[in-house]
Amino acid sequence: MYTRHGFTYYHKFNDKWHLSYELYDLYRHDVLNISNPAVQGYIANDGTPFSPQVEIRPEVDYDHSLDRAAFNGNPARSVTPERKYTILGAADVVLHY
Repeated sequence: MYTRHGFTYYHKFNDKWHLSYELYDLYRHDVLNISNPAVQGYIANDGTPFSPQVEIRPEVDYDHSLDRAAFNGNPARSVTPERKYTILGAADVVLHY
């Protein structure tokens, strides 16, 4: 059994500052381990009870500035921001053994 709990919190301090964060708690019940009699039976018969799993976690993020350009600049090089939005695409690949 796979259990998930999630929580997202947002707080706006003023027109310029806000805070957002997410918490997740993911866990499984009755996972096979080396002490489990079922696993010992697999191993005794030259087998393996574990199969690799691949988890792909895509993410798309869109941020928008309401009152002025805030993206695509570089303050270290004196480049003024020229866009009011940004789009970010990312992904994680997790291999479970």
